Amino acid sequence: SSWVNYYIFTPLTLHFRNLGVLGVIIAIFISFLIVGFWHGALWTFAVFGILQGIFITIETITLRKRKALNKFIPKYITNTTGLIITFLLITLSLVFFRSPTISVAFSYISQISVTGNVFIGTPSAIIYAVFGILVLLVNDISIEFYKKEFFNIRSRFFLIRSLPYALLVCLILLIGVFDG
Repeated sequence: SSWVNYYIFTPLTLHFRNLGVLGVIIAIFISFLIVGFWHGALWTFAVFGILQGIFITIETITLRKRKALNKFIPKYITNTTGLIITFLLITLSLVFFRSPTISVAFSYISQISVTGNVFIGTPSAIIYAVFGILVLLVNDISIEFYKKEFFNIRSRFFLIRSLPYALLVCLILLIGVFDG
């Protein structure tokens, strides 16, 4: 990404600077299209790059309105909402990134959407998944907003410092899928 920023995005924004925000949007789309094709010469990678370009363009265009909204809505609500939306959009684009064809990607999306057949799983799998997601959310929120690592235990004793990792290994052994 640094290479694309230095050698593609920055020169393009300088080249299109007379166009203002439109020039930045053009530079974003070209850069992300190249990032998509950088990963392979398939249309799925191009769609991945185009989706990333669309998401960053929307972020760029709505920046002022979102800042104005932040005056009326508490920061923790807008930050949390932003994290969730970002996660969902990145996950959506990664469906195209990992799919062999565009039609397979749309098939995956239809299967995980409300209109498709959704497999929710067993109650124990749901509990494990919710627990895992909550642990990751607590850790990410503590790092993002409080600049403090939740699982970084500062102790001079190796066994105490290793406790989070031991718990993680136990969880993997409990809920891991070890049969194809």
